[in-house]
Amino acid sequence: RDELLRRDRETAAGVRVQRVGRIRTRAAGALGARLGREREHLLALPATVEVFLRELASAGQGLPAVYRDGRRLAARDLLRDGDELDLVLVIAGG
Repeated sequence: RDELLRRDRETAAGVRVQRVGRIRTRAAGALGARLGREREHLLALPATVEVFLRELASAGQGLPAVYRDGRRLAARDLLRDGDELDLVLVIAGG
């Protein structure tokens, strides 16, 4: 939490202003068991999906695909306060 507040205060000139905000995630199956079926995350927003996934990975979580309103988000898409995201663990195989 201290890290989030520090990043919130350290906004460089000309860069979008960030403030600590909340996003909610939903996950099912093994990912839901690890993260919780529904969870609220605090982070400096707006932030990219890539930044959010890096934070999940640093907590030892697998990297899921991220969806908002049924649309898969790309790494550079911005997350905003109040977003509700669906996390889906992609399993490839043949």
